Amino acid sequence: MAENNPLIAEREARFLLFELLEAETLCGLPHFADHSRQTFELYVQAAAKLAREVVLPTYKPMDAEPLITRTGACTRTRAWPSCIRSWSSSAC
Repeated sequence: MAENNPLIAEREARFLLFELLEAETLCGLPHFADHSRQTFELYVQAAAKLAREVVLPTYKPMDAEPLITRTGACTRTRAWPSCIRSWSSSAC
């Protein structure tokens, strides 16, 4: 299993996805026939890695320099653009 994730309990996410929502049943539909539980697992792993490595490090800077809205304009923290760049270029 993946590293400890402070953002979400990955075991619970898998329980919700596979036991409660029965996501694997989608694989029985023609549009998802090429997929399997492994597809879902890889997606969960990639999302967890992105959350840990890209999003989590921006929490403190964004708390220290929060979003400001004045007269309809929005000023974002300096940490956010680098997070978005990392996210969009991420090959997780």
